Amino acid sequence: MNKRIISGNLTKDPELRNIADGKRVANFTVAVSTGFGERKTTEFVHVAAWNGNADFVMRFAKKGTKVMVCGPNFLKSYKNRDGADVYYNEIPADEVEIHFDKRDSLESNNSPAPTSTKPAPSPEHEEQYDDDLPF
Repeated sequence: MNKRIISGNLTKDPELRNIADGKRVANFTVAVSTGFGERKTTEFVHVAAWNGNADFVMRFAKKGTKVMVCGPNFLKSYKNRDGADVYYNEIPADEVEIHFDKRDSLESNNSPAPTSTKPAPSPEHEEQYDDDLPF
């Protein structure tokens, strides 16, 4: 199984591109920090959010927004100006969650924004439980 879950802050505003056949992709980079003090390291992970995820990210995320992203991890590369191979991680997002802080909710007079691209369960899929449980 290839699944990675990261949490961190956007390094800049996401960029939206329209691809053939009406598909949309929002590209952004998440700064993921681990450790603390002198042992603190930061990894910059590229994320590609497609279609509905792209719309969600473009509407609610901006530079500095704390997000959690789930999806497969791919190692990609390109050649820099000197001809050397540069490697980086990219996650095509299956799910994106935005972690708003109190200031975001206080500054907005509108109804609260959704926090995740994960679909809510529909009523027809909810399980019916009997009140007479044997335990």
